Formats: sequence, C-alpha cells, structure tokens
Amino acid sequence: MNESKELYIVNKDIAEKFIDMVKKEYDLQLDFSRDSIPVFEKAADTLKNIKGEIRESIKVSMVAYVGQLLLTLFGGEWFEGDVAVGVYLKTTGLGEKIKVYPSAWVEKRLSSGRAAAIEYKIAVLTDVTLIEHRYEAKWSKDVGLSEQYAKRLDVCVFDKSYVDKLLYAIMDKPNVEHVIDLNSINIQALKYLRGRLIKLHDIHPFGSKLPVRISEINKCFPKQKLVFDENEFLALLEYLQDSHIDSNGELFKNIWSVEKDSSYFKKSKTENHTAALIWLLKLISKKNYHHDIVDFKKVLELIKPENEEIIRYLATYKLKYAQGCYKAIKYIIDYNFHGDLFSNFNIQRQVIIWLDNASGGNPKKPWNDKLSIIEQICLPQDLSILCQWILAHDELRYDEENHWLDSVFTRFQKSSKWYQG
Repeated sequence: MNESKELYIVNKDIAEKFIDMVKKEYDLQLDFSRDSIPVFEKAADTLKNIKGEIRESIKVSMVAYVGQLLLTLFGGEWFEGDVAVGVYLKTTGLGEKIKVYPSAWVEKRLSSGRAAAIEYKIAVLTDVTLIEHRYEAKWSKDVGLSEQYAKRLDVCVFDKSYVDKLLYAIMDKPNVEHVIDLNSINIQALKYLRGRLIKLHDIHPFGSKLPVRISEINKCFPKQKLVFDENEFLALLEYLQDSHIDSNGELFKNIWSVEKDSSYFKKSKTENHTAALIWLLKLISKKNYHHDIVDFKKVLELIKPENEEIIRYLATYKLKYAQGCYKAIKYIIDYNFHGDLFSNFNIQRQVIIWLDNASGGNPKKPWNDKLSIIEQICLPQDLSILCQWILAHDELRYDEENHWLDSVFTRFQKSSKWYQG
C-alpha cells in the first residue's frame, strides 16, 4: 500500500470519529458535503474555546475532517510534508495540483474565529474571482494613499499614470505574462513603483501567483542602486504603515534592502533617524505572530545616544500580538539598571540580544562573547534577577491564542538556564 493510500485510510477513520463526536456532543450532522460546511463552522465556533490536551486531540480530528472534505470536493490525495501532512487537490478554480495544509487552516480557524472561516477558503478554491471581491476595498484604499506617496516623491502625473496602469494590469490578471520595460521610467517613478510593489506583495491571499509576479518585477529594476533621500525614505515608511504585515512575508526584507541601498541610517539627521525607527517599530508591532525578533533587534542596534525620544517611546511600546518573548522584553525594558538614559538602555539592548543568542545544547563562543560584554556593564545580581523571572514564567513558552511554541522565549529560557548554571 502506498503512502498516500495509508494516509487516506488513517485520516478517513479519524475524520469519521470527529463526525461521531460532533453529532453526540453538539447534535450537529457532518457528512463531507458542501452543504455541511456551515455546520462545520458552527462546530468550530464552539470547539475554539476548548483548552489543553483535549484541544490538541480535537484539532487533529478537525484537520483530518477538513482534509477529507477537500478531497471529496476537489479530488486529490494526501501527502507527507516536511512539517505536516497536506493534500494535493486535483482540480480547483486556482488550477490543478494545488497544495493545501489543512492543519494551518484549522490552527487559524481556532485562533481567529470566523475571520478565518474554512467556508470562505473553500469558496475561493471553487471561484477564484472571490479573491478580487474581498480585496477590492483594500486595493481602493491604497489608490488614495499612493496618491500622497507619489506627491511626496515628486512623481509627475504622466509617470504615475504609467506605473498605475502597469500595476492595475498585474492585479487584474496576475497569472498573465506582462511585458515590463522599466528602462522607460525615470528614477522618481521607479521609487514610486518600488514602494507600491513592497506593499502589494502580500495584498492577494493564498493561491494567487501575484507575489511571484512581483518578485519577477523586482528583478527587472536597474542594477544600479535606487537611492532614496531622507524625506523619500520617510515617505516610504509612512506609506507602508497600513500594509498587510504577515509573519512570513517579505515586507521588512524589502525595507531593509531599500535602506541599505540608500545608506539612510548612516547619513540621516537625528530627527529623521528617530522618526524612521519609530515608523519601523510601528510596523513590527502589527505583525500577526513573531517567529523571531530579528527586525526588532536591528532597530535596537540603530539607536544612538542622541535618539532619546525613541528610548522613551520604547517604555510605552505596545504590540498587536504581545506573545511571551515580548512580555519578557517588556520586563527588561522596564527594569532599571543604572546610569543615564542611554547607558541604562544600552544594558537592556545588550541583554535582549544576548538572551536571543542561545543555540544548540551548550553555550558557544558568540554567546559567551556577548555575556562577557554584558558582565562589564551589568551587575551580576541584576542579570540573575532577570534570568530568574524568565525561568519562573514557563507559561510564556506557548502563546495563549494559538498554543504555538514561542521559539524566541525558548531561547531566552535556554540562556537563563546556562547563566544560572
């Protein structure tokens, strides 16, 4: 028996047990049909409030049911992925052999409720034009914001119109090959296009090939660096503030690329330096989940003694999704070490960077080197208090909504255990 067939039998059995449980506990009838999808949503509304080990068991059952439901509706087969099992769907509105991970759908449905309805995702697989309807409002809003962005860049009406028509064509038919000649666009219009592409990269939901198309367009930019001056870079960051911030997206990667080409933080005046860092922190605060704190640490490392405003800003910094690692960071930022404002902040910064540097089973040279730096500026009792606090809050390892392991907080714990011996 091949792997796909074995997975089908196992998941079919688990899914049928889920059907029996839903019938027995909630008097709801599921049967893998399209008509029973609203019934599944009712069951999910109830089940999302269950916690602990029972939740994990139910989640496995829900994943099996959703997978079997998709195979019933679209045909296909189960496959064993690197992280989780998934289904290859034979024929959908998005094309053939579409790869879907039911576990990700169920995880999101349990954490976000109706905003992540399975019913809508299946509707999109049936009729791809629903993607355009759902994102029409977001696209329309961006048209107005892009108008202001173009003015800040001093892009003439003709060049803006040319770029907008190119973007409209791509959004309208994302799977069609578009002829793109960026050599005919002047530098200011290229900056305008670059900013819009950064934002639009994630504007389409799953299944669309738009991000791939945008990646291809990015490769078409002139090989010479596209240098934004201080006001233009600030305009870019302000324009991007309402972007979709996906935890696995490329928004920050693209921003740092523009910053590197422009050498912004090497040249910027103090007030512009501070303003840009605050814009970046605001973007970071909107992430829907934090798999790492790479971008946050980059911001910390760019803070200079003269940037007192941003040090004070960090004292009241709040995130949309304040998972365990950021609760620990909040504790560190609130901790009063010693010295003036910047000296105190510098200790906080070095401690956060050091805590996040734990890897492997035993301390390595980079971790020890960072600890040596901290020991020169931080009292042992202060560091011991911080480590004890982290180890005493083991509940922060898993976030409250998704029950995902917070890998950053896990590294904080590992560093704390190593330090405490």
